[in-house]
Amino acid sequence: MQHTVNFFEKKFNITPGQLELLKFIQQVHRIHRNKIDYPAFWNSHGRPDGPCFLFIFMDDYYDQSNWNYQIVTLENLSEAVLTEEDRERIEAELNISPPHRFKINFLFMEKSEQFPEQKFLMEIWTSMPSDDNEVRIRRVQDDFEKIFQSLLQKPFDIHAHSALVLNHFESNPGDFLRTALERMSMEKELEPLHLVYNQFFARVGDLIGRSKIPEVVDAWRGDEEDTMLMMFRMSDAEEDAEFRDTYGPIFRLTRTEITDYLDKLEKEKLTANVQMTTIDYEIGLYQRNLELIDEMEKGSMNLLFLHEEWLHEYQVPFACLVKNV
Repeated sequence: MQHTVNFFEKKFNITPGQLELLKFIQQVHRIHRNKIDYPAFWNSHGRPDGPCFLFIFMDDYYDQSNWNYQIVTLENLSEAVLTEEDRERIEAELNISPPHRFKINFLFMEKSEQFPEQKFLMEIWTSMPSDDNEVRIRRVQDDFEKIFQSLLQKPFDIHAHSALVLNHFESNPGDFLRTALERMSMEKELEPLHLVYNQFFARVGDLIGRSKIPEVVDAWRGDEEDTMLMMFRMSDAEEDAEFRDTYGPIFRLTRTEITDYLDKLEKEKLTANVQMTTIDYEIGLYQRNLELIDEMEKGSMNLLFLHEEWLHEYQVPFACLVKNV
C-alpha cells in the first residue's frame, strides 16, 4: 500500500485531496487488518444479531482513544443518531443484507471537511465475528487451498477442479469468500496467481448467477435441441472491449458446429495463411471441446469458462466447466 501511495505521488499530478484519500485508504487497510479485534468488540457490545453495521468515526490514525463507534442493527435503528435520509438508506440496506453480514464503515469527517471534493469513507463487508462463523471461515480457507492445489495437478482434471469451484460457490456466500481470502493474505503472502485466480473465480460466479435466469438460458438455447456448450472466452484485450459485460465473447457450440469449425481449421492449415501455432492452438482447443461435448448428457446445456491470456501468463489452467445448466 505504501508503494502504491508513493507511486501515485511521484508519477501522477494528483491533488492534495486525492493524495490524502490514498493515505486514508492505506491507514484503514492497516487498521482493519492489524489493529482492531472485531470479535472482542462484538462481545463487549452484547453480541448483537446480524446483519450489523459498525460505524467508526476516526480523528487520528494512530490514537483510537477519541474515536466514536456506532453499532446499527434493525433492532436499534430507530434509536440511532442519523439523518432521516441516512436512516432510510441504511434500513433499506439492512433489510436486504443476510443475517451473517457485518459491515464496517470507516469515516474521517474532519478530512471530508478539509477536502470537500473527496469523501473519506471506506466500507468493508465481512461476516459477523461469531465463533461459528470463525470456524466456517477457516473451512473456506481450507477449500481455497484445495482449489489452488488442484490448479497445479498434472494432468489437470477439469471435472474434479470444477467440482471444487462449484461447491465453493454453492456452499458459501460472498462475504465468507472475501473474508477467507483476506485472512489467507494476512497469514501468508499470497502469490499473484492466487489473486488473479480470485478475479477469474468472481467472474465465473457472476456469469453462473446469470445462467440461473430462465430467460437467459432460453435465449442461449433458442430452437437448438442438440447438446450445447456455451464457451466463455474471457478477455481483457482492448479489441474485445465490446464484450466487457460478459468478460469476453461467448461461443454457442454444438457437436456439428465444432466439427465444421475443425474442418475449416484443417483447410486453413494447408494454406498456412496465418501463423501455424495459432491454428494448432485453435485445433487443440476445439478438439478438447469435442471430447467434452461427447461426454455430456444428450440435449443438455453446459458452460465452459476460460481465460487463455492468464493461462499463458501464469501457466495454470484458468478453466471451469458447469454441466447440465
